[in-house]
Amino acid sequence: MNRAELNDGAGVFTELAGQAQCYGWATLATLLVDLDRDGDLDIYVGNDLFYDCLYRNNGDGTFTDIAAEIGTDKSSISAMAASAGDIDNDGLIDLLVSDSTNGDESIGNAVFINRGDLTFENKGRKLGLSVFDSSLGSETMFAWGSGIFDFDLDGDNDVHMVTHVTVEEVFWQRTFKGFEIVNELTFRLLDVDGRGSAYGDIDNDGDIDIVVARRGDGAFIADPAPLQILRNDTDTPCKRIKIDVVPPHLAPGAHVTITMDTCGSQTQSLEVGSGYSSVNPSTAIFGLGAASRVESIKVEAIGRPPVIIEAPTEEHVVVNVGPEA
Repeated sequence: MNRAELNDGAGVFTELAGQAQCYGWATLATLLVDLDRDGDLDIYVGNDLFYDCLYRNNGDGTFTDIAAEIGTDKSSISAMAASAGDIDNDGLIDLLVSDSTNGDESIGNAVFINRGDLTFENKGRKLGLSVFDSSLGSETMFAWGSGIFDFDLDGDNDVHMVTHVTVEEVFWQRTFKGFEIVNELTFRLLDVDGRGSAYGDIDNDGDIDIVVARRGDGAFIADPAPLQILRNDTDTPCKRIKIDVVPPHLAPGAHVTITMDTCGSQTQSLEVGSGYSSVNPSTAIFGLGAASRVESIKVEAIGRPPVIIEAPTEEHVVVNVGPEA
């Protein structure tokens, strides 16, 4: 049984009795994100061999599991990874929950598209993200790590997954038809028994790189394998903007929105947790695509008033959401 514990800020944690106690065979994915934009963090719990839970934060220290009510509980039965991001670029944060294919196309990865009222529609199959391509070399694949980011900086989000079998990581690129698996990427590697992935700008060049945790060749603990760093060397004329939210303890869960001179706006949520046992830095990187400049930045941190920056001129912007902001 899982437990939720509240930090009082002085190093003392208090269990929220009876709250967020999701029962399952094994919980492998936990994601905290403000899905209904009401200023507090909701909790998605992904379980292996059991139904998932989605806890709505009631704002008074209590949570309500609404997964069965809205239909997100049974869409993924072998969840290993869960990620949040705006998959359809409508300003709402969606969920990607991995699942085993097992050669059964009735299961597959779940892509919960946010309707804006804390209800979701699973569009995994429609978007082409539901099942892995059998040409990748295995009928049974589990994704232990996942990320929803604009890897090629063209203005829409792509999807990366790390699998547990010794084949390539899987990368879906957004197209006007949906998502398509891309096989010619420079960071596509062989012989990766992935057990998690994290995403951030490691070399500080303005795009998203990937760190993959690997199991190794031996038993679960013996013979560990080193991390693999997949450097993104995207060559693109598209502009980008990198936004750091400070102080760090207020960044997790924040929504960051940019408005551009053309192409509308984009929104990212700074995830609390990513995939299986992974954490991403509290930084948002946006590719502008066909746009030429950012008109404004809006950061909505949990428990803080929105901070708006008009007409930023730098490619790297630090936004302070603290008490002195």
